[in-house]
Amino acid sequence: MTTGYRITDAQVHVWKESTPERPWPPAEIPPQRVPPLGVPELTERMAQAGVHRCLLVPPTWEGSRNDYVLAAAAAAPDRFGALCRVAAHDPADVERLAGWRQRTGMLGVRLSVNRGDTRQQLDRALASGFFATMERYGVPLSLYAPRLHTEIRDLAESFPALRITVDHLAVDSDEVPLRTAVEPLLPLAKLPNVAVKASALPCFVREPYPFPSITDTVYALV
Repeated sequence: MTTGYRITDAQVHVWKESTPERPWPPAEIPPQRVPPLGVPELTERMAQAGVHRCLLVPPTWEGSRNDYVLAAAAAAPDRFGALCRVAAHDPADVERLAGWRQRTGMLGVRLSVNRGDTRQQLDRALASGFFATMERYGVPLSLYAPRLHTEIRDLAESFPALRITVDHLAVDSDEVPLRTAVEPLLPLAKLPNVAVKASALPCFVREPYPFPSITDTVYALV
């Protein structure tokens, strides 16, 4: 497939198997599939789909481990970049953000706030200086915080120089029509440091391909 555009996929999870040498942490989240999706297979699929570049994101079930995505970005910086994970509640880990953009391929941080006590998680990240440090060093934040529209607005207003991308349109289920689920996002459009990522949306609709409600929803957000 060839087009006149250079297409970038804004999020792809790649991972390795859990092994004694490289174990996954205990978690309730199963992998998206078995076997893992690795970089060689992803590269083949990109070529088939006409995708030129990808942002790689370590999946939740691997924990705060960035080695695989960073190795891919270092090996092919023209093809891959990485949105890495940080223990946002840990001041020692937050200190690493000072040199974040100096490492090849390390383009931003992915923070998932979608399970457990989300308010407490955000409060701990605030207390650790995570958001202030991200803003200070110009590290973009890719934030998955479904239905936390008020909290996203408060963060964007409190840290106006912090670039925030709202992952998966802040949706995490197909319980309501997608167009209705994203309605609370619309007021955030007035905030200059907030963008949205239309990713994983087929997971949140109950219709088959070509997913007409996704098309309608995305155009409503443009």
